[in-house]
Amino acid sequence: MPSRKRSTISPRCRSTATLPLLISTDEEGGFVERVQNIYGHHPGALEIYQTGNVNNAVQAGHRIAHDLLALGINEDLAPDVDVQLVDGPDQYLRTWGYTPQSVITYAGAYMQAVQGDGVVACIKHFPGLGDASTDAHFDLPVVKRSRDQIYAVELAPFKAFIQTHNALDNPGMIMPTDVLMPAIDPVYPAELSHIFMTDILRKELGYDGVVITDALYMKGISQKWSLPQAAVLALNAGNDMLLGANGPYQMMAMLNGLKAALQDGSLSKARVDEAATRIITLKLERHIMPNLPPQDYGLTA
Repeated sequence: MPSRKRSTISPRCRSTATLPLLISTDEEGGFVERVQNIYGHHPGALEIYQTGNVNNAVQAGHRIAHDLLALGINEDLAPDVDVQLVDGPDQYLRTWGYTPQSVITYAGAYMQAVQGDGVVACIKHFPGLGDASTDAHFDLPVVKRSRDQIYAVELAPFKAFIQTHNALDNPGMIMPTDVLMPAIDPVYPAELSHIFMTDILRKELGYDGVVITDALYMKGISQKWSLPQAAVLALNAGNDMLLGANGPYQMMAMLNGLKAALQDGSLSKARVDEAATRIITLKLERHIMPNLPPQDYGLTA
């Protein structure tokens, strides 16, 4: 990204927004790096884990937070808290080890550093891609593990971070993904599943923060549902933010689909209001927007 472009894009976005923005990227380090051409290499999760020194995760978190904030980015779609069970495409250099405890220890250290420095962290990929051998960019992963196995391993890091009493270990956001786990929901991929997103994540694990979908244009979703269909399903399942429009035409198609769903009753205004409330609450709690009267933002009370 040219220096002039990166120095103006965040201010330009903010100048046209009614409310202060969450500006995000998925800077994990290692295999998934978005600012490498600007700041150089950030080590990946597995690379750090293999050093055996958890302080390296802390230092990586501080460095990434510093670099993102310098670009005006205040939210990182990381860390990945999948527990690596197979050598699949979504585990390559991206996981913090092979047991729930190693993931909790190293990802937690990274997240404390990132959030302590003022960047919102987002743990992913709920409910877990550690046993997936298919890349969701090209097809829907199917994980054929038992319900007990999934609860004991894949869900363990999410449960630990959601239920922690350490504020810096508590993720600002959670990202689910398109993975089918027939033992729990044989019909819908996790991020479109009311069972996963509401019954398990919200009710059983007790998470009431912001949930942002994975990219809804990936083949794991788009080969069966259009972007507008997936957007409505995702909000009804319990997601709050939608990641999926890959350009202005897709964005308009998704927005028009949501408007139509509100008009025909397949999406309720109460569900949209709930999602918006969570997003605004996150911005207030993380000091992204000051706690001013609604009219100061051009809104009605």
